[in-house]
Amino acid sequence: MAGEVRIELIEQDHIDANRAWMLRYLRQPRTIARFALLLAAPAIVLAALEWIEGGGPAGIIQVAAFAAAAAGGGLLLCLGLGYLLIPRRARRLFRQSATAGKPYLYAWSDQGLSFRSETESGTRAWRDFYRWGDSSRGVLLLLNERLFYVIPRRALTAAQAEDLRATVAAHGPPRF
Repeated sequence: MAGEVRIELIEQDHIDANRAWMLRYLRQPRTIARFALLLAAPAIVLAALEWIEGGGPAGIIQVAAFAAAAAGGGLLLCLGLGYLLIPRRARRLFRQSATAGKPYLYAWSDQGLSFRSETESGTRAWRDFYRWGDSSRGVLLLLNERLFYVIPRRALTAAQAEDLRATVAAHGPPRF
């Protein structure tokens, strides 16, 4: 299980990778628990205030439902705007990077991932990665919760994509 691919990343690769990362982040149990807490906290606080003021069960339920709905609407608005702004942010970051768009040679084996370009080269053992994931647009190899390498699907043949997935699954970090 070894392979290599030559890649010249384009802005769209960064956009796709950031979208895939965000969607996977939103599906993590820890993220869902945080959002549930964000929805429940105002509902609980306002329901408690309504109860202290002598409100009946119907009033308490109504206040709690309104608070949860308002918090949910605000959360959805923030997440939606964040998702819509991914292309703008990804393009800006791509343009700021001195090595973006330059040719890289990525190679993978049972030991890890290596990369080489005109300006840098290196190897990362699979144990150095935090998580990995793949989507229809490419493979993400995370160094931490926010920093990742992307290998776009457009640069891989079907056999290379399958070999990379199998290699990372067998020797790499947990999937996210």
